[in-house]
Amino acid sequence: MPLESPKSKTLVIDVGDTYITGYLYSLEQDQLQLLDFSRYRKTFDNQQLIQSIQYEYRNRYEEMHVIGDRKEWFGNSIKNIYPEGVTVVLEVNGGKSRVGISSWGRIHVIKTYEWGTTIGLDELFDGEGLQRLQNWLAITGRGAISSDLINYLGNRKLYPGLRQNVSDIQDIIIGLLQTILHKITHDNPGMLQDDAIVNSKGAHRIVISGDIALEIEDYGTMLLALIDGLDLSGYWEIIIDARSLLTSLGFAELGNRIIMDELEFTSLGTVLIPSHSYPWDEYLGEMKVDLGLSEDQILELKSGEIIRLPLEKDSQGVIQLKVKPDVQLIGYQGTEGINGGLVGLMIDVRGRPLPPYHDVEKYQKKFSHWIEALT
Repeated sequence: MPLESPKSKTLVIDVGDTYITGYLYSLEQDQLQLLDFSRYRKTFDNQQLIQSIQYEYRNRYEEMHVIGDRKEWFGNSIKNIYPEGVTVVLEVNGGKSRVGISSWGRIHVIKTYEWGTTIGLDELFDGEGLQRLQNWLAITGRGAISSDLINYLGNRKLYPGLRQNVSDIQDIIIGLLQTILHKITHDNPGMLQDDAIVNSKGAHRIVISGDIALEIEDYGTMLLALIDGLDLSGYWEIIIDARSLLTSLGFAELGNRIIMDELEFTSLGTVLIPSHSYPWDEYLGEMKVDLGLSEDQILELKSGEIIRLPLEKDSQGVIQLKVKPDVQLIGYQGTEGINGGLVGLMIDVRGRPLPPYHDVEKYQKKFSHWIEALT
């Protein structure tokens, strides 16, 4: 059953795996606005925290919802966030992960898994999952301390609110994201080769939400892990729900789409991933990039490379490819504007399929070069 349309000011309380969050929304003439939010780490007495949020926002709302069936709320939100094109939403929390795919307001896929970053680690760490994470840490140069980092994850499982503010933790959190996405992709073979994606011309979108979006700060490395975890190809815009508010949007039944920019979702930019089967280091051709400057940029494309061009969020660029005939970029017609963001425009010319992730040595030789390009 669809949730009822909200009144003018609505308080939504999300009791998640790690946090309890209150979101105060207003709705005026189908324009949704986030007025305020408060987030607290969960304790043994969740009801007391819910009451504290209610008290904090007393006299400021006419209606209140506590998120119940998360799958229903999640589904309602992704129907509204962008009806045209294809949107893939990945919500990763402490105990569960969820994937949703929608286009034109129609849901194609919603699945929930018992994989997470704290209490969901046991299901994630079957033999393949743990090995993939260890390979990731070795590739990123953290192999010598991988045992310490995995022990840290064990402590997070016991104490979900545990945080450690060091750079090594970013690598293991991003590694967890990549491992979860890889497992989702393998559980849904062909998920990103759906007709709605392959036959649609233009950019599709990936939104990362949930507890994990609150922890990741290294967006360049995260982009690389996301692309590898999902084995992406084609033309994609990447968006981070840095406030983890997406599921809370399920309360709203709107006639118009929810505009993510107005709710301060974070645009990382656009990734272009041509498909080809050439070996690394082979010349593929060139790309002309029009960023509205006095002269266009001409980039040489070599297999195995990752290229980044700074392109701000409110800027657009147009590219033209002059490459070998069997280098394909699905969805891009050469006329659409490429949107920018915090990372900008990223061109992944490594080809598909990627080398298997157990080939650690092959990745190690290139990894620092890729990361340098993304920072």
